[in-house]
Amino acid sequence: MHMAWTDHLTRTTALACLGLFAAPTAQALDVKTGIAVIQDPQTTIETLNYVYVGKALTPNLSFGQAVYSAATGDGGGAFFWGYEAAYERALSDRLSFVGTAFLGGGGGASVVYGDGLMTRLGAGLSYALTDAFRAELGVSHLTVKDSDVGGTVISAGIAYSFGAPTSDAPARPVLRAVTPRATLISADDITTRSGSAQPTLALAGAEVAFFSAGSGREIFVAADGAAKGGEGYMQLSAGLRQRWSLGPLDLFADAALGFGGGGDVDTGGGLLVMAGLGGTVSIDDRHAIELALGQTIAPDGAFSGRYASARITRTFGDGPDTNRHPQAWQFQSGFTYQIPNDTFRKAGSGRTAAPILQESSVDMMLTDALYVTGNAQTVVSGDAGGYAIGLVGLGYQMALSPAWSIAVEGHIGAAGGGSVNANGGLIGSARFELDYALTDSVSLSLGVGQIRTLSGTGMAPTFVNLGVKIPFQTR
Repeated sequence: MHMAWTDHLTRTTALACLGLFAAPTAQALDVKTGIAVIQDPQTTIETLNYVYVGKALTPNLSFGQAVYSAATGDGGGAFFWGYEAAYERALSDRLSFVGTAFLGGGGGASVVYGDGLMTRLGAGLSYALTDAFRAELGVSHLTVKDSDVGGTVISAGIAYSFGAPTSDAPARPVLRAVTPRATLISADDITTRSGSAQPTLALAGAEVAFFSAGSGREIFVAADGAAKGGEGYMQLSAGLRQRWSLGPLDLFADAALGFGGGGDVDTGGGLLVMAGLGGTVSIDDRHAIELALGQTIAPDGAFSGRYASARITRTFGDGPDTNRHPQAWQFQSGFTYQIPNDTFRKAGSGRTAAPILQESSVDMMLTDALYVTGNAQTVVSGDAGGYAIGLVGLGYQMALSPAWSIAVEGHIGAAGGGSVNANGGLIGSARFELDYALTDSVSLSLGVGQIRTLSGTGMAPTFVNLGVKIPFQTR
């Protein structure tokens, strides 16, 4: 399974979550993470790590997006991403009942051979450790269509609420920077899952960073996918970075934990540990170039390697309370139907169905019309379990009337999985969108376009997309 340039980029991720982080201050934001243990695993996936980001719709109900990734066993590279709702009802001052429902898709690790549609229904208990932190324990039933992944699942995790309606609730995280990045991982003397020499991985991705407590400290989340050397490889990570200012040059050190796999890369169960050092040179007060060197290790697999990363950073201020630059954004989510071309599938796959993918994107406005966009997609139907896409690009929108507008976008990114012939992983895309404003804050969007491999022949499907767009602003 695979994801690349976005801001997923995140699944989901990373910039899609940004839209939820920028929720109005009157609405709380919940972030949850934990481990879901499959009680009777029938595949190489034994446990899943999950991350959920949701916005409060009512005092008891929140809705957002979640990503599940293989954590232990030997299923590194399995990712499932989609929509999740959480209902909470207080039983006492600290104890609450929690019900959850997830609908999404994905696959990977050669365990999903059909559509990739995943559902999870669960119930459990939440105990308030503080006004912001909660510990959760639950049981659920998980299914992944056309696979043996799932069954009864026991989960344990923690939750953190930003901007909850209490007098001492913490404020929302403050955005520091958005950073597209390109990374080369030079593998050590190791082999792939199939036994061949592990080639150098060329990754495209992006990260979102937020200010943390302490001078020069930040928390970041990132997503990367292989554009060369491991078609279908993807990694999601989160970590802590410390910066030291030396005039025009900043030095930094960071460390991160994540999950990754796919593309025949032997990450074992999927856990990744990363650490690096780097430097930053400012271009102006909002842009900088960053270079970093570091090491990536899969403790449960054979994969390890040294990485070099180049980044272009767009910052939004020097601190959480001063010199903030206002920024307009647009969040979009919906479903995409792809019409396969003759060489869409890999030879001998025997699959002919047309995929349907769940899609989310975030647009960062550069002017009233021009914007940078990041897009992530995962399959939910169409006999292509594990097929996923990550893109970054430019767009231009123009109003036709008070209610109608059009937009044109061009992208580059990566794809892989599900027997789709991405021919190495590097892809390009173009689309046209027609939008209708339902309200001042929500638009209905219809898009058409084509996405294709940029290396030789392979996938080149046309597609139709239907979704909603929600504008918002950060400072």
